[in-house]
Amino acid sequence: MTAGFYPLPWHEGALGPLLASRSRLPHALLVTAPLGTGALEFGRALAGGLLCEGLKTDAVAGACGQCPACQWMQAGNHPDFRFVGLDGEGPDELGDAAAEPEESALASSREQNVSPAISRGKSVRTRPEIRIDAIRSLGDFALTGARRSGQKVVLISAADRLNAAAANALLKTLEEPIAGMIFILASEAPARILPTVRSRCVTVALAAPSNAVAREWLLSAAGLEPNAAQRMLDAGGGAPLTARAYTDPIRYEIYQSAQSAIASLPDADLLEVAQRLEGLEPLLWVNVLQRWVEDLARVAGGIQPRSKGTELRQLTSLAARSNLQALLDCAQQLLRFRRSVDHPLNPRLYAEATLRVYTQAFRAAKD
Repeated sequence: MTAGFYPLPWHEGALGPLLASRSRLPHALLVTAPLGTGALEFGRALAGGLLCEGLKTDAVAGACGQCPACQWMQAGNHPDFRFVGLDGEGPDELGDAAAEPEESALASSREQNVSPAISRGKSVRTRPEIRIDAIRSLGDFALTGARRSGQKVVLISAADRLNAAAANALLKTLEEPIAGMIFILASEAPARILPTVRSRCVTVALAAPSNAVAREWLLSAAGLEPNAAQRMLDAGGGAPLTARAYTDPIRYEIYQSAQSAIASLPDADLLEVAQRLEGLEPLLWVNVLQRWVEDLARVAGGIQPRSKGTELRQLTSLAARSNLQALLDCAQQLLRFRRSVDHPLNPRLYAEATLRVYTQAFRAAKD
């Protein structure tokens, strides 16, 4: 099978029924998945299957990888396919997409050879987005007929990154469906998508893989030993694509710096911990904090945490000192804090305020 068009193992069950009924699909699908589990990868496999000319009715596991349509898709020049992505993102990157948006920040650190100890200073990362020009560029494509199988497909990566103008332009297209044209919107943060756009789509909600399935895939995809694969999965919060990104030593070092700082609370001085985190991209350590709080809440509620490694003993000890409801409240507040994570006006104050939300869960247990 062609790399990138064959579904990830945990997506096969959801992909099959869609391809089996590909002639009856709605004009717009919103593919959602937990962060780092491959909404975009599923969208690509679905697009490839919809345009595949060798797909048999009784063999719907994915595109055949051999027909002319599959070869054109692999080369990035299928006449009936269009890809819309973030600034600078092209269709040739689909097969290597990792845990968006965390992966982009990790990649930036790697490309610049930035040590985790180096401060961000006053630099502010610009949040990538999909602009209106990308949607307008679909105009000619929408007006022309399909050249091969009678079906045309548009795949939109990170649909939650459509800016307001782009979302409204897309909405107009979705409100007036074009015969034979299917839009596939992929997102791991669907709540950020304009509600009116979401309402015009049929949602395909993908589940996260089990730890066993994710570990088996990681063993094969990254060539890791079982113990190393589990460490990467723990670092990625059980998300296999995030875990694969952490196989890069620099990226894993960044994770360990954030994890060590966060795990030192509530006993360590909050201001000192905030200073340690100030030197990291906020998106990175906020993701680590969210996963840490989620695991704490699971342990406090008597549920097995996602982490299977040596952190379990520490999680158990901290859960006994915290308050479950306060942890759940903390998780909700962290979601709100994350909305401004791309452009905090003051990284130090942002870190202090976020960490205070977390430490309140332990103060609440004493009250």
